[in-house]
Amino acid sequence: MKASLSRTNEASLSAVISMLERERQGLTVAYGGGFLPAR
Repeated sequence: MKASLSRTNEASLSAVISMLERERQGLTVAYGGGFLPAR
């Protein structure tokens, strides 16, 4: 795996995570705080 690819993936993940964090605040009420099933 190339370093440039890792950096691109990290940037993409950061953007996705921040977006999900914002959405999760609204979804928490709908799903009772259980966004993902507990393992």
